[in-house]
Amino acid sequence: MISEDVGPERPAAISNRRANRMAQEENGWASGDDLLAQLQADYPRTSEPVLRNVVKHGSKQRDDQRIIWKRDPAILNGFVPTELWASVSKIKAPIVYILGGASTIVPKETQQRLKQTLPQVEIVEMPETGPLSERRAA
Repeated sequence: MISEDVGPERPAAISNRRANRMAQEENGWASGDDLLAQLQADYPRTSEPVLRNVVKHGSKQRDDQRIIWKRDPAILNGFVPTELWASVSKIKAPIVYILGGASTIVPKETQQRLKQTLPQVEIVEMPETGPLSERRAA
């Protein structure tokens, strides 16, 4: 089993951070270039061609000409505080947790609890990965 930068719990702080970011994004951007500039600031290690591809395929123009993300309008309905430790403790398969080193989604305390709960877990941290905006918000 592979888990990528998501833990068995989602505290309110993480849910709220996502909700706040999405609320800020509701106004959209004046242009694709403005969105690209935002992405370049948040992901400075990602190449411009990759980010341009994200803008091209991940955003759309609203009727008022503003650029917004393509996403299910109900996305936040399921992004609520969650606690799944009882279910996680039943996992018997080998499991690899891949975590962004700059990400705060699975904090060190949760990683320690994962190691205690799942002796077969391997936690792989990818140094300096994760958005700068998340590091600034932490």
